[in-house]
Amino acid sequence: MTPILVGCSTTANRQKILVKVERVVSGQTVEIYRDNETKRLRLIGIDAPAWLPKCQQAPWEAEAKKQLQEKLEGESVWLEFDRQTEDNYDRYLGYLWQEELLINEWLVQQGLVLASSPREPNTKYSQRLAYAQEWARIMELGIWNWENPMRQTPQEFRNLDCEL
Repeated sequence: MTPILVGCSTTANRQKILVKVERVVSGQTVEIYRDNETKRLRLIGIDAPAWLPKCQQAPWEAEAKKQLQEKLEGESVWLEFDRQTEDNYDRYLGYLWQEELLINEWLVQQGLVLASSPREPNTKYSQRLAYAQEWARIMELGIWNWENPMRQTPQEFRNLDCEL
């Protein structure tokens, strides 16, 4: 008789947790309901255009947020953590799954956000996100569309000192 090992968890096979997306804050941050509390979740591996109150425009921020709202707001999805579960701002860090669709990857593939440089220790899907970005760039989707490209990275835009 061969023994069967049941219930083991490795870092390569992390558990997913069912959560409800209560509100989309930005193209990379949502508020989720889990364990009788609402908490912010920063999607790992992406960098979305940011909204800056001092600046007259936030390139691509509104579109990324709108698409995420249409896809997720009010929906139950699966949350998957990587090695680090929270950041210095007390937000969860994770990946969201809608059925078999990795939302972080979908945002990049649609050209709504950039794949961020891999940040240790949270690199589980870095390669998938890089491939998704290359696809969006080749297909000229969203921020990669030559007719209306994103002219600054989200980080460059956040560093601006805009005047109204």
